[in-house]
Amino acid sequence: MATVKFDEGTKFETTLELEDGEGVIFVRPLKNKTMVMYSDGCLKPLIGQSRSCYANLVITNKRIAAIPVPPNKKNRSVGSFYFKDINKAAMEKGRDAAEDARSATFKILLKPKGETVRFMILYQMSLKNIVNITQAQMAVDSANNAAVIGASLRTFDEAHYTSKSLDKYYAKMAENAKARAGNMDFSTAEHAEIRDYLVDVINQFVEIANS
Repeated sequence: MATVKFDEGTKFETTLELEDGEGVIFVRPLKNKTMVMYSDGCLKPLIGQSRSCYANLVITNKRIAAIPVPPNKKNRSVGSFYFKDINKAAMEKGRDAAEDARSATFKILLKPKGETVRFMILYQMSLKNIVNITQAQMAVDSANNAAVIGASLRTFDEAHYTSKSLDKYYAKMAENAKARAGNMDFSTAEHAEIRDYLVDVINQFVEIANS
């Protein structure tokens, strides 16, 4: 068990307790805010009487964590959405171009009770680094190809996946996700690019968890 801090020295400083063998893959860029919204079910342990809140979004090799940002006067707890409990993640288009320019939204569909959790990434960056985006797309294509090849070659332990074999594959997926992130400058990325990256990463982990 370890405690990690995000956005240290700022008013948005938050902490997260990591489980054994859990590593951080992505933390929302400081220049972006993330709002968590709930529908088809109200996860009250996280949001109290409210159905939405600002949160620091963190992706690990085991889960998606939504950490309410300070001052958190309602003492909302961290929301953890494990890949094994997610059916899929999907991007959502805005109603019009203006809405898309302001924010980008993606949703995760949870297995229990068919609940839906939406993450809205706010504030568009002022710069668009074409080179980094192109490199990121190439990395995504390479990772997708590697995932297909890996899926066809991975072996069974005594005719079923063991926790150890899944953890090993998760670790490889985390390595791929970090490599792809290394080709994108998140400090200048637009919110839609961040959304698309997250949706792709989440779905790859979900695929492994649901195998």
